[in-house]
Amino acid sequence: MQVLCIKDGICQKRYVKEYQEVISIDGDGSPQYCKKNDGRTFNISNHIINNQDIVSYNLILKRKHNCHIKIEICASI
Repeated sequence: MQVLCIKDGICQKRYVKEYQEVISIDGDGSPQYCKKNDGRTFNISNHIINNQDIVSYNLILKRKHNCHIKIEICASI
């Protein structure tokens, strides 16, 4: 199975995200959300998952539409 966002071994959606203590804006205006290194890991289907792998989502939209919808606020041009 080929993952569509992977090109030359790199995710085009910029995942896995780096650990970050505070929310900030990167050079192209994209938000860099807080992803703290709390040391927790999970083994799911022989893959080690940690806080870097988690995608933020809106719980209200998730419940309403029964799917994950990622929302980002554009605060700069």
